[in-house]
Amino acid sequence: MRTLTLTEISMMGNQEIIPRFEAKVIKVWPQKSGPGQYGTWYLQNVIVQDGEEEMTLTWGGASPWDPSMEGHRFSFECSEGKHGLTGIKRSSKRVDDIVYEGISLTETCKVRILSGNGQEQPSPAHHQWTAPQSGAIGAQPPPKPLDDGVTLARKYLIRESNLYRLVTDAVFSNLTDHIQTLIGQERMSGEMFDLICGRLYTAASKAGLGKGMPEKPL
Repeated sequence: MRTLTLTEISMMGNQEIIPRFEAKVIKVWPQKSGPGQYGTWYLQNVIVQDGEEEMTLTWGGASPWDPSMEGHRFSFECSEGKHGLTGIKRSSKRVDDIVYEGISLTETCKVRILSGNGQEQPSPAHHQWTAPQSGAIGAQPPPKPLDDGVTLARKYLIRESNLYRLVTDAVFSNLTDHIQTLIGQERMSGEMFDLICGRLYTAASKAGLGKGMPEKPL
């Protein structure tokens, strides 16, 4: 499989497939995660170097990269299947007029540590978990298998509905009389009640409070 340099990769277009490359890991940033529409999302950035060229790898898998991988050289290779090559793509996106460029890795990417002579060692370094050797760089226990989508969605929705229930209880007990006094009416309209609850729920959800909710109805 063709091996590209980081310089060659930097000249590629967004979403182009990268068959294989080699680079030295110089920085592993902490993994970030949070609740998403379809379950928990994961994001971790890793800085790699090839000669004088540096690029950022974006890893979206659940198993985090280990800081012990810093200072070691790795090979990164696509998997080949019925849909062609998968696992490594060139990435480029604009956020607030700033363009962020790098390399996107998915769980089908094969990552292996290289020995001093540039040869791949038999024990995988990060994501090939079938038989990690003792002391292997970045070796971790096999990730737990993901649950099916229906169960993940059910757990997420129950957590968020529990949060919304707390919000509605708080609005009813703490704000109803106050709002009615302010607007000079004996009863708050259902539309206003929904509006206040919606705004409070949005703020609570953005603060990540849903993650702390139980996965069973209150």
